[in-house]
Formats: sequence, structure tokens, C-alpha cells
Amino acid sequence: SGGGADREKYRFNWNSPILMSHANPDVLYYAGNVVFKTTDGGATWSVISPDLTTNDPEKQKLSGGPINPDNTRAEFHCTILALAESPRDANVLWAGTDDGNVQLTRDGGSTWTNVTPPDAPKSSWVAAIHTSHRDPGSAYLAIDQHRLDDFAPHAFVTHDYGRTWKRISQGLRGYVHIVMEDPKQPSLLYAGTELGIWASFDRGATWTDLRLGLPPLSVVDMKVHPRDNDLVIATHARGFYILDDITPLQNLAAARAKQATLFPPLRATRYVPASDTSSLGDRVWVAKNKPYGASLSFYMAKAGPASLTILDGDGRELRTLETRAAAGVNRAVWNLEPRGCGPGLRAPRVLPGQYKVRLNALGEISEQPLTVRLDPRLTVSDADLKVYGEQVALLHQTQCAISAMQADIRKAVAANHPQRAELERIGNALNSPPRDPEHENIFRKLAWLVDQVGGCTCRPTAAQIEWIGRFADATRDYRTQLDAILKRVN
Repeated sequence: SGGGADREKYRFNWNSPILMSHANPDVLYYAGNVVFKTTDGGATWSVISPDLTTNDPEKQKLSGGPINPDNTRAEFHCTILALAESPRDANVLWAGTDDGNVQLTRDGGSTWTNVTPPDAPKSSWVAAIHTSHRDPGSAYLAIDQHRLDDFAPHAFVTHDYGRTWKRISQGLRGYVHIVMEDPKQPSLLYAGTELGIWASFDRGATWTDLRLGLPPLSVVDMKVHPRDNDLVIATHARGFYILDDITPLQNLAAARAKQATLFPPLRATRYVPASDTSSLGDRVWVAKNKPYGASLSFYMAKAGPASLTILDGDGRELRTLETRAAAGVNRAVWNLEPRGCGPGLRAPRVLPGQYKVRLNALGEISEQPLTVRLDPRLTVSDADLKVYGEQVALLHQTQCAISAMQADIRKAVAANHPQRAELERIGNALNSPPRDPEHENIFRKLAWLVDQVGGCTCRPTAAQIEWIGRFADATRDYRTQLDAILKRVN
């Protein structure tokens, strides 16, 4: 304390980079003015580089005055800001500094080469370096010069280990914090700037505003989630924002060649939604979850009606979603429920398995497979899952049968059926509470069965299976009685 950075052996930036190796989770890198490496999870460290900065002594003197010197070390300069490892070759490491250097090693740190772009601004603040998921010689460079009153965007790409660089910032707004290649589509790039997030579908030749309602925030970091394919961004205001399922972005270039096309849907997870925050009031700080079910995205060359039909493995239609779609990318959500049998009678969710989605729009038909998986937190045997599916299906069929009988009774009573008293007796039995002594308490169990059996993806208990059977038998009995009454007049 009390001295400048020139008195220190190592200099560290306020945001010194730390990096876990793609190849070995026990290998970590940390950077100051040199790069450190550990192979034992941080127990010991070794230096694997020389000083990679300019080591300019003028930038390492004590700042402030004699009375109030800045000795917090927040203003250390000539430090490494960015560190990146190629996922294709763990020996390829890139380092960027706060004083304009871009350094590269291709042998794990034994030798380093200065590969700074010749067109980069002098004394550049190298904000971020991101490597390609496919090519170890490709890297993307973001330079932030606003500290020197340069608010222009600066971004570069190399495909030959830094021998040549190409500027790719034309069309961006705001100084650049990060440029990243999509892990699945190499021609798709993302850029985070001081004024938001941008996408390029042509390797950086042109850029499109990707905020989609996001305020003009400072986007400082981002990542594509490897499991959910969501684009997750971090802002300077310590906020996280998620763009769910970027499959449409990854396939948009090919989709634009068609009038209408369905993008491959991600695997959907069948689970039982639950909330344990009902008594916590405003003490819960949570973001809104994505809608439950299968997210179905499709492209339309122009606005028009569109239908999405879900088919089971045997080609039987389960549900059709109708919508008025806009030009461009549209998204609908199927809640994993087949078509119900009437208002308020929602069908049970489909079981895990293989399904198909068919888009019919603008004279074109497009199909994609859809996988529905079981909640990965559950362990349910195929045999138990089969019994569960049979019982919830029987329960729903019985509900539908009751609904149909109630409709028939209302229609007959409205038509002044001569057996009105008999009809009302059956109607009262089907409602809650039932008054028929023979089936007393059976229909009281309806809501209980629906809640208990539907709320657990597991084999129903013996008692639940017995009640479902009694419920179905009683319903068939009343159906027989009702048909006999209606037949007397017909």
C-alpha cells in the first residue's frame, strides 16, 4: 500500500480473468500481467508466460496526490483483461490486455506471440476474446475505448491464429464488450455492446438488433446454454436475461428460402408444476419461468393463418393449435395435453415418448419430430408408467362420460321430457354430492382422484385404482339407466 504498481512483481486488474480448461476441470488459468496455471484445482500455481503487457512504467506510477493517493489497487494498469482457451485445442490460449496487446500461445504457454491487429486503436482496452467452437485458429476480439473518449464500436475476427484480422463492427451501435460465435452455427455471431445485443447472420458483415423488447442495457457477457439452447446475457447492472431456445436464429438463413417452415423443437419435459411460495408474499424475488410444455417455433414469409398439429407415434392426431401468425419467426406452446372432451375437462398430459409436429401454413406443410421426456428427477419403471397412463386415461374418459350425460339430461329437461324426475335423479347423482344410496360417496371422490392421481407421475396406489374402477363402473351404470329413460320416448 502507498506505492505504485511498479513496485509489485505481479499486477492484477480489478476484473482479473479466471478460466477453467475445456479439456480438464482440474486445470485453471488466472491472469495478472502474466498467466498462471494450476493443475491441482488451485493448490499450487505456476507462471506459464512472460509479462504479456506493454509493461509501460508511465502507467504503473502511484496515482492521486500526496494526501489522497489511490492505493486501493483498483487502478492498476498494464494487466491482462481477457483470457480464452480454444475448445478444439487446449494448447491454444489467447490473452488480451488493458494496454493494447493480444497475445497467443499454441503450445500451452511455452512460447507466446504478439498478434495484435494492426488496425486496432492504440493502447486498446481488450475487453473480451472468444474462440471458435470449430476452428482453433479462429477468435473474436472486442475492444472498448470509451475510457479514451472513443465511443465507436471495435470488433475483429481472425481465422489464421492472428496472422490477419478483419474488422466486423460495421453496423453495431455502442462500444463493444463481447463478440461471440454461436456454438451450432458458425455464421451466426452475437455482440454485446453498451446499447444492447446484436446478431449477425453473415459472420459479421451486417448486424441486426436482437433486443426484442430488452432495454438499451450494457451487455457485458453472454453464453449459449449447452442443454437448453438458450441465449443468456449478463448486463452491467448485474442483471440476467434469457432468450429461450435460439433454434430459430440458428436456422433462420435456411428458413428464409421457404414460405413457411417449422424449426426443430427442443425436447420437452413432462413434470408436475408446483409452487411452494404461496405464503411468502412479496418476499420472493423470482423471474418468470418459460411456459410449460413444448415450445414450437416456425417461420412465415408473410402473415397468415397457421395450424400446428401434434401427432402421436402411430400418427393419430392429439391436438391442433390454430393461430394467426405474423411475418417472420413465430412461437406457440403446446402444454402437452391432448384435446379435451369439453370446457373445463382438460385431458391428462401425454406420457414420455416420441411425437410429431406438423405445420400447415401458406400452402406448405412442414414436419418435425418432438421428444417428450420424463422429469429427470423421477425414477419410474416402464411398467408403473404404463399403469399410470392407463388409470389417468380411464379417469379422464369417465369424466368425459359424465359430462356427456349431463349435457343429455339438460337437453332432455329443456325439451320437457316426461321422465323429468328420473332424469333429475340421475343428474343429482352425477353432481356433488350424490344422493343415490347405491352410489353414495363414489362421485364425491372425483376431485380427490383427479388431484391425487394427476399430481404424481407414479403408479397409483391400490386404493386409488379401486376407486377409479368403481367410479367408471358407476358411470357406466348411470349411462345404461339414462339411455333406457331416453329410449322410452324415442
